[in-house]
Amino acid sequence: MDFFQTVKAALDFGLWSDKTPIEDRLDSYSNDQFSWFYCAIGAEQRLVLAVSPLVATAMSVQMYDCPANQLSLQETFDAVTEVTNIMAGLVQKKYWPNHEIGLAQAMELTEAERFTCRNCELSTMISVDGGILFVGVATGKARD
Repeated sequence: MDFFQTVKAALDFGLWSDKTPIEDRLDSYSNDQFSWFYCAIGAEQRLVLAVSPLVATAMSVQMYDCPANQLSLQETFDAVTEVTNIMAGLVQKKYWPNHEIGLAQAMELTEAERFTCRNCELSTMISVDGGILFVGVATGKARD
């Protein structure tokens, strides 16, 4: 629950009504149901974010304060990478304060498939207004 609270703090900038940890396992979903992003924390840890389309749209609506139908794919991408950077910063500060963080990047589906085979040191799945958000931290480079 402690990791959930850290991740939730990154989402609190938004006004979403529902940010609830859920018991679903990531492997019960198809990897292609999500957009995947990662951010390096030091040389070994990788924060990985998987967002359903509904959550990605909600992030961009909150960030740009305009209706979803007025947002471009680039703006949605920018919003999700910004949230990934915020989460990585909070996780780094709490768990690895002496490590530097990289910039958030999109993760290819093949990389995501390799990631889902790893054990995460920390992870949480969250229901955000009906969409799904997964955040995990794994050891090793994202492209291993």
